[in-house]
Amino acid sequence: MLRHLGSSLTDVTYVFDEPTIGLHPHDIQRMNGLLLKLRDKGNTVLVVEHKPETIAIADHVVDLGPGAGRAGGEISFEGTVEGLRASDTLTGRHLDDRASVKDSVREADAVMEVRGADENNLQEVDVDIPLGVLTVVTGVAGSGKSSLIHGSVAGREGVVSIDQTAIKGSRRSNPATYTGMLEPIRKAFAKANGVKPALFSANSEGACPSCKGSGVIVTQLGFMDTVETPCEDCGGKRFQPAVLEYRLAGKDIVEVFEMPVREAQGFFAGGEAKIPRSSRCWTGWLTSASGTSHSVSRCPRCRVASVSGSSSRSRWRRQVTSTCSTSPRPVCTSQMSTTCSACWTGWSTRARPSSSSSITKR
Repeated sequence: MLRHLGSSLTDVTYVFDEPTIGLHPHDIQRMNGLLLKLRDKGNTVLVVEHKPETIAIADHVVDLGPGAGRAGGEISFEGTVEGLRASDTLTGRHLDDRASVKDSVREADAVMEVRGADENNLQEVDVDIPLGVLTVVTGVAGSGKSSLIHGSVAGREGVVSIDQTAIKGSRRSNPATYTGMLEPIRKAFAKANGVKPALFSANSEGACPSCKGSGVIVTQLGFMDTVETPCEDCGGKRFQPAVLEYRLAGKDIVEVFEMPVREAQGFFAGGEAKIPRSSRCWTGWLTSASGTSHSVSRCPRCRVASVSGSSSRSRWRRQVTSTCSTSPRPVCTSQMSTTCSACWTGWSTRARPSSSSSITKR
Protein backbone atom coordinates (compact mmCIF):
# COMPACT_ATOMS: atom_id res chain seq x y z
CA MET A 1 0.00 0.00 0.00
CA LEU A 2 2.83 2.38 0.83
CA ARG A 3 4.44 1.61 -2.53
CA HIS A 4 1.28 2.60 -4.36
CA LEU A 5 0.94 5.76 -2.30
CA GLY A 6 4.20 6.93 -3.85
CA SER A 7 3.10 6.03 -7.36
CA SER A 8 2.15 8.72 -9.87
CA LEU A 9 -0.61 6.50 -11.31
CA THR A 10 -4.20 7.67 -10.88
CA ASP A 11 -7.62 6.34 -11.82
CA VAL A 12 -6.59 2.88 -10.57
CA THR A 13 -9.04 0.55 -8.82
CA TYR A 14 -7.61 -1.06 -5.68
CA VAL A 15 -9.32 -4.03 -4.04
CA PHE A 16 -8.54 -4.86 -0.40
CA ASP A 17 -9.97 -8.02 1.19
CA GLU A 18 -10.20 -7.45 4.97
CA PRO A 19 -6.99 -5.40 5.29
CA THR A 20 -7.54 -4.80 9.01
CA ILE A 21 -7.67 -8.44 10.07
CA GLY A 22 -5.54 -9.01 13.15
CA LEU A 23 -4.87 -5.30 13.70
CA HIS A 24 -5.15 -3.42 16.98
CA PRO A 25 -7.77 -0.57 16.94
CA HIS A 26 -4.90 1.93 16.96
CA ASP A 27 -3.46 0.34 13.82
CA ILE A 28 -6.89 0.20 12.17
CA GLN A 29 -7.03 4.00 12.29
CA ARG A 30 -3.64 4.19 10.61
CA MET A 31 -4.82 1.73 7.95
CA ASN A 32 -7.92 3.85 7.38
CA GLY A 33 -5.68 6.86 6.79
CA LEU A 34 -3.76 5.00 4.09
CA LEU A 35 -6.98 3.95 2.38
CA LEU A 36 -8.20 7.55 2.32
CA LYS A 37 -4.88 8.76 0.89
CA LEU A 38 -5.17 6.25 -1.96
CA ARG A 39 -8.67 7.54 -2.67
CA ASP A 40 -7.59 11.19 -2.54
CA LYS A 41 -4.93 10.55 -5.20
CA GLY A 42 -7.76 10.03 -7.67
CA ASN A 43 -8.20 6.27 -7.33
CA THR A 44 -11.11 3.95 -6.63
CA VAL A 45 -10.73 1.95 -3.42
CA LEU A 46 -12.92 -1.11 -2.88
CA VAL A 47 -12.71 -2.70 0.57
CA VAL A 48 -14.29 -5.95 1.77
CA GLU A 49 -14.52 -5.47 5.52
CA HIS A 50 -16.40 -6.27 8.74
CA LYS A 51 -14.86 -3.75 11.12
CA PRO A 52 -17.22 -0.85 11.98
CA GLU A 53 -14.22 1.51 12.17
CA THR A 54 -13.46 0.92 8.48
CA ILE A 55 -17.08 0.88 7.37
CA ALA A 56 -17.48 4.31 8.99
CA ILE A 57 -15.01 6.01 6.59
CA ALA A 58 -16.73 4.75 3.44
CA ASP A 59 -18.27 7.15 0.93
CA HIS A 60 -20.55 4.38 -0.33
CA VAL A 61 -21.61 1.10 1.30
CA VAL A 62 -22.94 -2.08 -0.28
CA ASP A 63 -24.34 -4.55 2.27
CA LEU A 64 -24.95 -8.14 1.15
CA GLY A 65 -27.30 -10.54 2.89
CA PRO A 66 -29.78 -10.87 4.41
CA GLY A 67 -28.04 -13.91 5.87
CA ALA A 68 -25.15 -16.13 4.87
CA GLY A 69 -24.78 -19.09 2.52
CA ARG A 70 -28.12 -20.05 1.05
CA ALA A 71 -29.76 -17.22 2.99
CA GLY A 72 -27.50 -14.60 1.40
CA GLY A 73 -26.44 -13.49 -2.05
CA GLU A 74 -28.67 -10.42 -2.27
CA ILE A 75 -28.07 -6.69 -1.98
CA SER A 76 -29.65 -5.74 1.35
CA PHE A 77 -28.62 -2.09 1.31
CA GLU A 78 -26.75 0.40 -0.84
CA GLY A 79 -26.03 3.97 0.16
CA THR A 80 -24.26 6.04 2.82
CA VAL A 81 -23.04 4.92 6.24
CA GLU A 82 -25.78 6.99 7.88
CA GLY A 83 -28.34 5.20 5.75
CA LEU A 84 -26.88 1.83 6.71
CA ARG A 85 -27.19 2.70 10.42
CA ALA A 86 -30.84 3.57 9.90
CA SER A 87 -31.54 0.43 7.86
CA ASP A 88 -33.00 -2.76 9.26
CA THR A 89 -30.25 -4.99 7.89
CA LEU A 90 -28.22 -7.22 10.19
CA THR A 91 -25.15 -5.07 9.64
CA GLY A 92 -27.05 -1.85 10.19
CA ARG A 93 -28.57 -3.04 13.46
CA HIS A 94 -25.21 -4.09 14.87
CA LEU A 95 -23.02 -1.32 13.50
CA ASP A 96 -23.06 0.61 16.78
CA ASP A 97 -23.52 -2.32 19.14
CA ARG A 98 -21.17 -2.54 22.08
CA ALA A 99 -20.67 -5.67 24.16
CA SER A 100 -21.77 -5.41 27.78
CA VAL A 101 -19.56 -6.62 30.59
CA LYS A 102 -20.77 -9.22 33.07
CA ASP A 103 -21.51 -8.15 36.62
CA SER A 104 -19.17 -10.83 37.95
CA VAL A 105 -16.36 -12.96 36.54
CA ARG A 106 -15.16 -16.41 37.53
CA GLU A 107 -12.14 -16.74 39.75
CA ALA A 108 -8.93 -18.44 38.64
CA ASP A 109 -8.20 -21.79 40.30
CA ALA A 110 -4.43 -21.73 39.62
CA VAL A 111 -1.78 -19.91 37.63
CA MET A 112 0.80 -20.87 35.05
CA GLU A 113 4.12 -19.17 35.66
CA VAL A 114 6.14 -17.64 32.86
CA ARG A 115 9.55 -16.39 33.90
CA GLY A 116 12.21 -14.53 31.95
CA ALA A 117 10.43 -14.56 28.60
CA ASP A 118 12.84 -12.99 26.09
CA GLU A 119 11.57 -14.15 22.72
CA ASN A 120 12.05 -11.47 20.03
CA ASN A 121 11.34 -8.08 21.65
CA LEU A 122 10.27 -9.37 25.08
CA GLN A 123 12.29 -7.85 27.91
CA GLU A 124 12.68 -10.67 30.49
CA VAL A 125 8.92 -10.75 31.07
CA ASP A 126 7.56 -12.46 34.20
CA VAL A 127 3.83 -13.17 34.24
CA ASP A 128 1.36 -15.45 36.03
CA ILE A 129 -1.36 -16.61 33.66
CA PRO A 130 -4.60 -17.48 35.49
CA LEU A 131 -6.07 -20.92 34.78
CA GLY A 132 -9.69 -21.94 34.65
CA VAL A 133 -10.76 -18.58 33.20
CA LEU A 134 -10.80 -16.88 29.82
CA THR A 135 -7.75 -14.63 29.54
CA VAL A 136 -7.07 -12.20 26.69
CA VAL A 137 -3.57 -11.07 25.77
CA THR A 138 -3.80 -7.81 23.86
CA GLY A 139 -1.70 -4.89 22.69
CA VAL A 140 -0.73 -3.03 19.54
CA ALA A 141 0.63 -4.95 16.58
CA GLY A 142 4.23 -6.00 17.20
CA SER A 143 4.07 -5.50 20.96
CA GLY A 144 5.04 -9.12 21.72
CA LYS A 145 1.73 -10.92 22.21
CA SER A 146 2.49 -13.84 19.94
CA SER A 147 6.09 -13.96 21.12
CA LEU A 148 4.91 -14.39 24.70
CA ILE A 149 2.33 -17.06 23.93
CA HIS A 150 4.15 -19.06 21.25
CA GLY A 151 7.55 -18.65 22.86
CA SER A 152 6.68 -19.42 26.47
CA VAL A 153 3.26 -21.12 26.55
CA ALA A 154 2.45 -23.02 23.36
CA GLY A 155 5.29 -25.50 23.69
CA ARG A 156 4.32 -26.78 27.13
CA GLU A 157 2.85 -30.17 27.80
CA GLY A 158 -0.94 -30.27 27.62
CA VAL A 159 -1.23 -27.03 25.66
CA VAL A 160 -3.34 -27.00 22.49
CA SER A 161 -2.27 -24.13 20.24
CA ILE A 162 -4.81 -22.77 17.78
CA ASP A 163 -3.78 -20.16 15.22
CA GLN A 164 -4.84 -18.94 11.78
CA THR A 165 -2.44 -20.81 9.57
CA ALA A 166 -4.02 -22.69 6.68
CA ILE A 167 -5.47 -26.08 7.52
CA LYS A 168 -3.34 -28.85 6.08
CA GLY A 169 -5.12 -31.53 4.11
CA SER A 170 -5.74 -32.93 0.66
CA ARG A 171 -8.21 -31.59 -1.86
CA ARG A 172 -10.65 -34.21 -0.57
CA SER A 173 -10.61 -32.77 2.95
CA ASN A 174 -13.66 -30.92 4.20
CA PRO A 175 -15.13 -29.68 7.51
CA ALA A 176 -16.85 -33.01 8.12
CA THR A 177 -13.65 -35.04 7.81
CA TYR A 178 -11.61 -32.56 9.85
CA THR A 179 -14.00 -32.41 12.82
CA GLY A 180 -14.93 -36.11 12.85
CA MET A 181 -18.55 -35.55 11.83
CA LEU A 182 -18.30 -37.80 8.77
CA GLU A 183 -17.82 -41.14 10.51
CA PRO A 184 -21.14 -41.18 12.48
CA ILE A 185 -22.97 -40.02 9.34
CA ARG A 186 -21.60 -42.93 7.33
CA LYS A 187 -22.46 -45.37 10.11
CA ALA A 188 -26.03 -44.09 10.26
CA PHE A 189 -26.51 -44.66 6.53
CA ALA A 190 -24.96 -48.12 6.78
CA LYS A 191 -27.16 -49.13 9.72
CA ALA A 192 -30.34 -47.85 8.09
CA ASN A 193 -29.68 -49.74 4.83
CA GLY A 194 -27.85 -52.84 6.09
CA VAL A 195 -24.67 -52.19 4.10
CA LYS A 196 -21.05 -51.33 4.83
CA PRO A 197 -20.10 -47.79 5.89
CA ALA A 198 -17.35 -47.79 3.25
CA LEU A 199 -20.00 -47.40 0.56
CA PHE A 200 -20.70 -43.87 1.82
CA SER A 201 -17.13 -42.69 1.43
CA ALA A 202 -16.02 -41.03 -1.80
CA ASN A 203 -12.52 -42.22 -0.98
CA SER A 204 -13.47 -45.87 -0.67
CA GLU A 205 -15.92 -48.41 -2.12
CA GLY A 206 -18.64 -45.90 -2.91
CA ALA A 207 -16.47 -43.72 -5.12
CA CYS A 208 -17.34 -43.11 -8.75
CA PRO A 209 -14.94 -45.30 -10.75
CA SER A 210 -14.51 -42.72 -13.50
CA CYS A 211 -13.30 -39.78 -11.37
CA LYS A 212 -12.11 -41.87 -8.39
CA GLY A 213 -14.44 -39.97 -6.09
CA SER A 214 -13.09 -36.50 -6.84
CA GLY A 215 -16.14 -35.36 -8.82
CA VAL A 216 -14.02 -33.89 -11.62
CA ILE A 217 -11.90 -35.11 -14.50
CA VAL A 218 -8.48 -33.49 -14.60
CA THR A 219 -7.00 -32.98 -18.06
CA GLN A 220 -3.31 -32.16 -18.35
CA LEU A 221 -2.61 -29.88 -21.32
CA GLY A 222 1.17 -29.80 -21.19
CA PHE A 223 2.42 -26.25 -21.06
CA MET A 224 -1.13 -24.89 -20.72
CA ASP A 225 -3.17 -24.67 -17.54
CA THR A 226 -4.74 -27.87 -16.23
CA VAL A 227 -8.45 -28.15 -17.01
CA GLU A 228 -11.00 -29.61 -14.59
CA THR A 229 -14.42 -30.66 -15.87
CA PRO A 230 -17.30 -32.21 -13.92
CA CYS A 231 -17.40 -35.97 -14.17
CA GLU A 232 -20.07 -36.97 -16.70
CA ASP A 233 -20.78 -40.32 -15.02
CA CYS A 234 -21.55 -39.03 -11.51
CA GLY A 235 -22.37 -35.42 -12.39
CA GLY A 236 -19.85 -34.17 -9.86
CA LYS A 237 -21.53 -36.01 -6.99
CA ARG A 238 -18.46 -38.25 -6.45
CA PHE A 239 -20.48 -41.41 -5.69
CA GLN A 240 -21.66 -44.35 -7.74
CA PRO A 241 -25.33 -44.12 -8.79
CA ALA A 242 -26.11 -47.28 -6.78
CA VAL A 243 -24.94 -45.59 -3.57
CA LEU A 244 -27.36 -42.71 -4.07
CA GLU A 245 -30.27 -45.14 -3.98
CA TYR A 246 -29.70 -45.68 -0.24
CA ARG A 247 -31.67 -43.27 1.89
CA LEU A 248 -31.68 -42.03 5.45
CA ALA A 249 -34.84 -40.19 6.51
CA GLY A 250 -35.62 -39.60 2.83
CA LYS A 251 -32.23 -38.15 1.84
CA ASP A 252 -29.26 -39.69 0.04
CA ILE A 253 -25.66 -39.18 1.13
CA VAL A 254 -25.02 -36.31 -1.30
CA GLU A 255 -28.11 -34.41 -0.12
CA VAL A 256 -26.92 -34.79 3.46
CA PHE A 257 -23.43 -33.57 2.58
CA GLU A 258 -24.90 -30.47 0.95
CA MET A 259 -26.81 -29.51 4.11
CA PRO A 260 -25.62 -26.43 6.00
CA VAL A 261 -24.29 -27.49 9.40
CA ARG A 262 -27.19 -25.83 11.20
CA GLU A 263 -29.68 -27.85 9.14
CA ALA A 264 -27.67 -31.02 9.67
CA GLN A 265 -27.82 -30.52 13.44
CA GLY A 266 -31.58 -30.84 13.30
CA PHE A 267 -31.45 -33.76 10.88
CA PHE A 268 -29.04 -35.68 13.12
CA ALA A 269 -30.53 -34.57 16.43
CA GLY A 270 -30.23 -38.02 17.99
CA GLY A 271 -29.21 -41.60 17.47
CA GLU A 272 -25.91 -43.00 16.31
CA ALA A 273 -25.31 -40.19 13.81
CA LYS A 274 -25.77 -37.35 16.28
CA ILE A 275 -23.57 -34.43 15.24
CA PRO A 276 -20.69 -33.93 17.72
CA ARG A 277 -20.77 -30.88 19.96
CA SER A 278 -17.95 -29.47 17.87
CA SER A 279 -20.48 -28.42 15.21
CA ARG A 280 -21.61 -25.63 17.54
CA CYS A 281 -18.40 -23.81 16.70
CA TRP A 282 -19.36 -23.54 13.04
CA THR A 283 -21.12 -20.75 11.24
CA GLY A 284 -24.47 -22.06 10.06
CA TRP A 285 -23.85 -21.50 6.36
CA LEU A 286 -20.97 -23.98 6.05
CA THR A 287 -21.99 -27.24 4.43
CA SER A 288 -20.87 -30.26 6.38
CA ALA A 289 -18.86 -31.83 3.55
CA SER A 290 -17.98 -28.87 1.36
CA GLY A 291 -14.39 -28.42 0.26
CA THR A 292 -11.92 -26.74 2.58
CA SER A 293 -12.64 -23.18 1.51
CA HIS A 294 -10.71 -19.98 2.11
CA SER A 295 -13.06 -19.02 4.93
CA VAL A 296 -12.52 -22.38 6.62
CA SER A 297 -8.77 -22.61 6.17
CA ARG A 298 -7.89 -19.24 7.64
CA CYS A 299 -10.22 -19.39 10.66
CA PRO A 300 -9.34 -21.16 13.93
CA ARG A 301 -12.91 -22.35 14.45
CA CYS A 302 -12.18 -25.62 12.66
CA ARG A 303 -9.35 -26.35 15.08
CA VAL A 304 -11.48 -25.36 18.07
CA ALA A 305 -14.16 -27.70 16.75
CA SER A 306 -11.75 -30.60 16.48
CA VAL A 307 -10.52 -29.97 20.04
CA SER A 308 -13.96 -29.57 21.60
CA GLY A 309 -15.20 -32.67 19.78
CA SER A 310 -12.47 -34.85 21.23
CA SER A 311 -13.45 -38.13 22.83
CA SER A 312 -11.20 -37.45 25.83
CA ARG A 313 -13.43 -36.51 28.74
CA SER A 314 -13.07 -36.12 32.47
CA ARG A 315 -14.24 -33.85 35.23
CA TRP A 316 -11.50 -31.30 34.45
CA ARG A 317 -11.40 -28.59 31.79
CA ARG A 318 -9.14 -28.67 28.78
CA GLN A 319 -7.09 -25.49 28.59
CA VAL A 320 -6.73 -23.99 25.12
CA THR A 321 -4.34 -21.30 23.96
CA SER A 322 -5.08 -19.23 20.89
CA THR A 323 -4.04 -16.03 19.17
CA CYS A 324 -7.31 -15.51 17.32
CA SER A 325 -7.68 -12.01 15.88
CA THR A 326 -11.29 -12.19 14.72
CA SER A 327 -13.66 -9.46 15.80
CA PRO A 328 -14.63 -9.30 19.52
CA ARG A 329 -17.65 -11.27 20.64
CA PRO A 330 -20.05 -10.56 23.52
CA VAL A 331 -18.85 -11.85 26.86
CA CYS A 332 -20.40 -15.21 27.65
CA THR A 333 -23.15 -14.83 30.23
CA SER A 334 -23.52 -18.52 31.02
CA GLN A 335 -20.06 -19.08 32.53
CA MET A 336 -18.71 -20.84 29.43
CA SER A 337 -21.23 -23.66 29.59
CA THR A 338 -21.25 -26.31 26.90
CA THR A 339 -24.46 -24.88 25.43
CA CYS A 340 -23.42 -21.23 25.32
CA SER A 341 -23.87 -19.66 21.89
CA ALA A 342 -22.48 -16.25 22.85
CA CYS A 343 -18.92 -17.34 23.52
CA TRP A 344 -19.03 -19.51 20.34
CA THR A 345 -16.47 -22.00 21.51
CA GLY A 346 -18.74 -24.88 22.52
CA TRP A 347 -16.56 -26.08 25.40
CA SER A 348 -17.48 -29.74 25.48
CA THR A 349 -14.11 -31.39 26.02
CA ARG A 350 -13.11 -31.78 29.64
CA ALA A 351 -9.64 -33.19 30.02
CA ARG A 352 -7.18 -31.78 32.48
CA PRO A 353 -3.57 -31.71 31.26
CA SER A 354 -0.57 -32.12 33.51
CA SER A 355 0.51 -29.62 36.16
CA SER A 356 1.98 -27.38 33.45
CA SER A 357 -1.51 -26.48 32.25
CA SER A 358 -2.19 -23.89 29.64
CA ILE A 359 -3.93 -20.60 29.36
CA THR A 360 -7.59 -20.44 28.39
CA LYS A 361 -7.92 -17.74 25.79
CA ARG A 362 -10.06 -17.07 22.80
